[in-house]
Amino acid sequence: MSSTFEKERDKLMEGVSHGLQQILSGLDDLNRNLESVNTIGLEFEAPAKVWQQFHTFVMPPDEAPPEEQQQQQQNDSRKSSQSVSSLPSQLLTDTNSTRSIRTPH
Repeated sequence: MSSTFEKERDKLMEGVSHGLQQILSGLDDLNRNLESVNTIGLEFEAPAKVWQQFHTFVMPPDEAPPEEQQQQQQNDSRKSSQSVSSLPSQLLTDTNSTRSIRTPH
């Protein structure tokens, strides 16, 4: 004869097994959906490249997209700040002699 403990254990194990099967089924569905999304995304890759090439061809060379303009401005400001920060040391050093020029404080 089975004890009450064994009956309850079997009942709980059945519930756990059923729950795990539902999780496995849900993960399989999710995997299929993700594969479908990936396939659809890959189908858009070729037209996206064609539109990008068209955009590059149509846009005048001196006119950049807003993102590129921002990056260009940031790069320009970094370069100018670097050149400005090195400017005082260049001005303070006399290249013809070894003495330094003093500036008022």
